[in-house]
Amino acid sequence: SQLRTNVDLSLLNESAQEYNILPLVLKYLYEKGVGLNTLNAWITRYKNSPIEITGRHDYIAVGYADHKYNSESELDHCTVIAESKSDDIDLAVLQLNNNQTPATVKKIINLDNAIVDSKKIRPQDETYYYIGYPLGLALNLDNLNGGLQPLMNEVKISKVAGRYELNLQGEVFGGASGSPIITKDGRLVGVVNQSIRFTTMSKGVLAKYAKDLLDSTN
Repeated sequence: SQLRTNVDLSLLNESAQEYNILPLVLKYLYEKGVGLNTLNAWITRYKNSPIEITGRHDYIAVGYADHKYNSESELDHCTVIAESKSDDIDLAVLQLNNNQTPATVKKIINLDNAIVDSKKIRPQDETYYYIGYPLGLALNLDNLNGGLQPLMNEVKISKVAGRYELNLQGEVFGGASGSPIITKDGRLVGVVNQSIRFTTMSKGVLAKYAKDLLDSTN
């Protein structure tokens, strides 16, 4: 076993906040038995390395519930056609490159029915749900029929809505950004845009701004 000192924990926590990829890597390595002294040495080398790794998005793609996929190459590619100009509103609108939603897709959220008056969203008054495909295809293809199945989790609104965002209480997994937050009747109230690591707190942009951004493309 390893004795975790305050210095150890401080360095690990500092690195976890500074480098987005490290929390999962550190947790995995620690659970596999890598000692904290070794982890700290690796972190120090990483932070002091003269090598900078950069990259770019190759493409953006979407998948559909109940469709069977063998690889990510089978997903439908799309293009960003609008994005918020405000740093406070983390939203973008995607359009399929072939401009055609498959006929097999039956359940589509209607933004004309969205709850755009945030005063109607009362903390702890109702259970809401977010729907998405966090953690990649592997998790969401693991089911009896073999088709892609979204993850649906319950969340509560934990405080009065802010100017731009909702505060959520409930499990929101990494990769869920962009997931709709809906009522039990399927009305949109927001879009997941942030989860706070190591907590059950997260945030979502208000539906009003999603509707406004979509309307701006017409």
